Amino acid sequence: MEAAVVDAGSSLLKAGFAIPDQTPALIIPTQMKRMLDDGSVTDNPLVDDVAVDPVVRGYIRDWDAIEDLLHYVCTLALDGK
Repeated sequence: MEAAVVDAGSSLLKAGFAIPDQTPALIIPTQMKRMLDDGSVTDNPLVDDVAVDPVVRGYIRDWDAIEDLLHYVCTLALDGK
């Protein structure tokens, strides 16, 4: 098992394995859509604040969203590469 490196920035999350001189295996935006309790995406224009920015100016603002991103990165995205 190799060590994973994750850089959660204000606009992009970069992740990959700790291999010298290799570009990140995954680059995704940190902004995400809020999900309803039943798992569906809120496409209703009446619902305000649909977008979630978990990292703002280098500081984590929403720990639940970061946890979801890290879960996706570590269990789904990097596992398949």
